[in-house]
Formats: sequence, C-alpha cells, structure tokens
Amino acid sequence: MVKPFEAEGLPAERWPDIVRAIERLRPMSAQVVLAVYQLTMTAEVERESPKIVERLTTGRGR
Repeated sequence: MVKPFEAEGLPAERWPDIVRAIERLRPMSAQVVLAVYQLTMTAEVERESPKIVERLTTGRGR
C-alpha cells in the first residue's frame, strides 16, 4: 500500500487511506507483541525453573 502511494507522489487525498490501513494493523501488531512476549516468558521460565527448584530444594536459596 505504501509503495504505490509513494510512487504516486504521496497525494494528499490518499492520506486518509494510509491512516485507515495503519489503524487496521494496530490490533494485530499488539497481538504479535503479546505473542512474542508470551513465548519469551515461557522459554525463560522453563530455562530458569530447574535452577530455582534446585536452589530451593538443596537449601542454598535460604
């Protein structure tokens, strides 16, 4: 959508179309950020959990 808009010389009458397209993408981009955050948190918890359990069960965490 942006490349044809640029090729047309960024006409003022097309700006509302560009703004609407960006607005439609916002909810999806928020979902993508949340999904990446959830994947990262899951991986970190899975990586760190055994270390924490080990520390707590051997008494080194007290």
